[in-house]
Amino acid sequence: MRDNTIRLVLFAAFLLIGPQAVAHRFSPPQQDKSKEAKTSPEAEMQQQQKQQQILRILAVLRTTGDGATDWNDAAAASRTQAQIADLMWDYDAEAGRYYLTKGWESARRIDYPKQQRSAFRNTSSRTDSAREVMLVARKRAPDLAKKWLEQIVNDVDSDRANDQRGTFDDRTTRSAVLLQMAMQIVGQNPEAAAAMAIESLTDGVSFGFQEALLRIQEQDFGLAQRVFRAALSRLRTVGMVDPNELLILNAYLYTPGRTMATNTGDNPNQIQLAVGLNQPRITAAAQLNPALAVEFLTVAADLLLTAPSPSTTSDPPLTSRAQISAITSIIAKVAQVSPEKGAMLAQRLQLLTAEAQFTSEPSKAPEGELETRRGETASEYNERRVDYLEKLAEQEKTTLGRDISYAKAALATTVDRHQRGRDIAGKIDDEELRENVRNSIVYRATLRLISLNDLDRAYDLTSKNTDVVQRAASLVVGAQSLLRAKDTTRAAQWLQEARALIRRVDPDESSVRVAFGVVSAYGKFDSLIAFDALSEAVRMMDKTKLTPGDPDRVPLLQRFSGLEMPDFTSGTAGFSLKAAISGFGSKDFEAVLDAINKITLKDLRGVATLELCRKYLTSVGPPPAI
Repeated sequence: MRDNTIRLVLFAAFLLIGPQAVAHRFSPPQQDKSKEAKTSPEAEMQQQQKQQQILRILAVLRTTGDGATDWNDAAAASRTQAQIADLMWDYDAEAGRYYLTKGWESARRIDYPKQQRSAFRNTSSRTDSAREVMLVARKRAPDLAKKWLEQIVNDVDSDRANDQRGTFDDRTTRSAVLLQMAMQIVGQNPEAAAAMAIESLTDGVSFGFQEALLRIQEQDFGLAQRVFRAALSRLRTVGMVDPNELLILNAYLYTPGRTMATNTGDNPNQIQLAVGLNQPRITAAAQLNPALAVEFLTVAADLLLTAPSPSTTSDPPLTSRAQISAITSIIAKVAQVSPEKGAMLAQRLQLLTAEAQFTSEPSKAPEGELETRRGETASEYNERRVDYLEKLAEQEKTTLGRDISYAKAALATTVDRHQRGRDIAGKIDDEELRENVRNSIVYRATLRLISLNDLDRAYDLTSKNTDVVQRAASLVVGAQSLLRAKDTTRAAQWLQEARALIRRVDPDESSVRVAFGVVSAYGKFDSLIAFDALSEAVRMMDKTKLTPGDPDRVPLLQRFSGLEMPDFTSGTAGFSLKAAISGFGSKDFEAVLDAINKITLKDLRGVATLELCRKYLTSVGPPPAI
């Protein structure tokens, strides 16, 4: 690493003398010489200070990258080392390659999750970290990216057996990494994202392929069509590995953002449906290009008509049900395009139904659910369901059972019916559970009102929340909305109130994240108060078990367990350590670094240091070519 240091010093020296030499050589004859002589020493001093600061930051990054090797959180170490490599590359490619390799090594020491796998979709920090490193490698060192992708392919754990895969899992770890990378870069480089999506087809059509296609279409529909046709080409050449492949492509064409998986149960009416949190704002591809839809329907019908008989497989009923799901999803559309193939699919459907071994017993709604009525709206159904749950609670014989049932009924109310939810929660005998359920309903409704810019009602409703941290979090989200509206005076008042509330509680992971939210919000208009709030947040951190992986969204702050409540924090941001640091400018570098160095947990300190260095290097721009 000594050679790298020498190279950086020489590079800085070049930048110090280079601009003056170039300016002298190309100065126009009419330039005021006296003015040039007056400003040159000042410009030279500024340039020198800038290069000294860059050298200082690169040294800080080296220390952070070397120290990350010993972090207990290998995922945080991997992401940090990969991002350090990216930041350093333009200044010292050799050092960048070194830390990129270290990032990959850190990713490889992450254990696959040992907890029970989800029946629907699984993720792992090892896969996420591999994606982060691979993204930098594709940009900076394609040879390493290619080498590491092969390592993923050869990893014994990467290709799980079918009985270990969730219903909506991607086909392999390699395809998952490629599709996640495509999603991450599609906004900046749609062509590269399309190439990654096409490369993922080596392992078949994955559920993540539809989401990648949708994001590509948002950028360039012609490019999305090229990717879609690559999937059709794969099916024509290799055949249908799994009927889910047809359901994925069918969903992209006709129901973007909603994907159905094959039915694996013995109930013929069962549907497994995945709906994305962020619905795409696009027109369905089948409407934009009907010919593309016809091309798909032709390929899909041919594949289903020539699929092997379920009796030749290891599980005939399961194979039959999967093929039935695929045929049912397309048969009506195929019949419009080709009545002959539609009739053939209908005959195939009859044969498969005989082998599917569906139960003849009528299906029952899950406990707490009701059968929908024809013409009933979602709001009407939910009101009827809450009535039903409240009656069940009244019939409970024990106090505990009654309290839990009332809590379920209260939490089942919609966000706009928060008053009814609070009224039902008032029937709970246990004081702690009663207050926690009420507060959660108020918290959810407050965030909803803020998202609708109904800030006066949100503020009034927040006053009814007795949970101090939830109130503070609501105020920070509201302050963010006020800042977007350029109302800094009122935003400052809300943030001041939030700070006062946070000081009243014993620090925990949630209250620290709210403190980060205060810092990041203040950073948009008052750096002095933001720095003071950061110092407070750092002191709070040492009393918690905060980790670098904590999300950026506002904390959910659910104070009860065993009761289901949807996560209503989607769409919020600014509540992480990274967000807090990103609010400071380059002039605050040394002061903020001094505050960061007081963080005792080395992985959190390293993540914060990286973000601070990134902010400065981004502000000065890339170095000039030598």
